[in-house]
Amino acid sequence: MKFYDRKFAVEYDRRLAAEGYPGRLLERVEHELGGARSVIDVGAGSGFFAIPLAARGFLIEAVEPSKYMLDILRGKLDETTAPRIRIHQTVWEEWSGEKCDALICLHSLYPIPDPRAAIEKMIKSAARRILLVRSDEGSRNLTGILREETGRARDPGIFVRLVEETLRELGVRYSTAIVEQRRTGVFHDLDGEARYYCGHLGLKHDQFEKIRTIIEEHAVRRGDRYEFEGIYRDVLLIF
Repeated sequence: MKFYDRKFAVEYDRRLAAEGYPGRLLERVEHELGGARSVIDVGAGSGFFAIPLAARGFLIEAVEPSKYMLDILRGKLDETTAPRIRIHQTVWEEWSGEKCDALICLHSLYPIPDPRAAIEKMIKSAARRILLVRSDEGSRNLTGILREETGRARDPGIFVRLVEETLRELGVRYSTAIVEQRRTGVFHDLDGEARYYCGHLGLKHDQFEKIRTIIEEHAVRRGDRYEFEGIYRDVLLIF
């Protein structure tokens, strides 16, 4: 799985940081945490939420299976955040620890093999749970455009429905909120960008030229660089 690949982890962190991620999502998640003090971060990745939340006073249990993501997270720690983050290199299914005030799972549900079991465990592990799921409906980004133009488009609401159906089956009350924002990606190497998306989408090398052309058609060239302004529509599920 690419999440366990060192090169992917470095590129993932670089790209999101360059786009200003998580942007307004951070403030919205912090608001939903309310008076929580201890927070489990399921799929903490390279620390885009764990570190700023720790800097704001939360105690974080960072659960992340990728060694390379955690190497990047550790490299971002300072004297303020290091004592407030406990790192657990494990998949969510195998994590064990004390119940916390709150739990966040932000764009981390997708690779979990049994989402229902994962959500049931989340309910038992914290008094308040916040899931963040991408809604392809209303979003416009290069990944979505390339999926559509290569015949790999996804059902736009599949992940949101999956969580909602699970919560209804479990008899758990929940609320939803939509957060939409724009983020601009910048790149200089068109060939490198095409290679990245071929790998990201699992496309064969013979698709390279097609991917390169699609990216070039949708990005805006400004001198020696290309820019693409993406629209990201995310759904918060609070339960």
